[in-house]
Amino acid sequence: MSELVLTLLRVGYLVLLWGFVLAALAVLRRDIFGTRVTPRGPGRPTRAPRNRRPAAGGAA
Repeated sequence: MSELVLTLLRVGYLVLLWGFVLAALAVLRRDIFGTRVTPRGPGRPTRAPRNRRPAAGGAA
C-alpha cells in the first residue's frame, strides 16, 4: 500500500474514534441535563366534579 492510503486510513480511523467519543458525550449530556425536574408542592388544584343530573326530588 502506498503512504497516501495508509495516511488516509489512519485519519479515517481517528475521525471514527472521535465520532464515537462525541456521541458518548452527547448521550451523557442528554442523560444528565435533558430531564427537567419540576419542584414538588401541593400540586394542581382539583376541580369540583360537575353534576350531570339534577338531584332526585327537586324543590317543589
